[in-house]
Amino acid sequence: MTELKKRLQGEMTDLNQLIQQSEGKLENKNIGMVQFLTDVKRRMEKYRPCDPLDVACLPDFITRNVNDEELNDLFGQLDTKTVQTEQTPPVSKNRNILLTSPVIDAKIVGSFISDRTRVVTTGNDQAWLWNGGDNVISLVKSDGKVIRDINTNFELCDAAVSASGDLFVTALTGNKVKKLTNHRIFTDIYTAADCYETRGITVTDRENVLVLLFKYNDSK
Repeated sequence: MTELKKRLQGEMTDLNQLIQQSEGKLENKNIGMVQFLTDVKRRMEKYRPCDPLDVACLPDFITRNVNDEELNDLFGQLDTKTVQTEQTPPVSKNRNILLTSPVIDAKIVGSFISDRTRVVTTGNDQAWLWNGGDNVISLVKSDGKVIRDINTNFELCDAAVSASGDLFVTALTGNKVKKLTNHRIFTDIYTAADCYETRGITVTDRENVLVLLFKYNDSK
């Protein structure tokens, strides 16, 4: 497209010059006009229509048989012996496929209305609620009762809770991971290189903190 634009701009400049020259010779009736018109015809012949642009097409999806060895390489040995399943009737008379699904006993523990959009549980019937970009994070019970609000001196981005109940957060801007200490104060526990910003965060079962270090085209 850039090359096409440059070509067209060059042709437009040439045509504008040709128009100006033609307007200056409208009243000229001498024999020199024959040569001028011949030059005009020659210059006009060099202009060609734009070549059609190739349109990007999505590749066709080709199905193939599932290779168990490839699945094992990706996910390890698959085992369904520990999953309780119940059989359902076939999908249709023409298909003898039985659908199986795990038996899950799901129930609502509690619900409440909140203007917060983000939540992370502490694992003991409590959770932290906050809005991205806000300066307040709240600890609430499953019925919505606020246990305490904590005002920060930074805008919150993401939060995570460890198995032992420690709260870790990242700011909307900056390169630090913070930990809640003394129930009210956030202490810096990790500082990334200045070229990175700390964004998403989570904690593994082994209490390791994973944090996304953001940098345009080079996040890690």
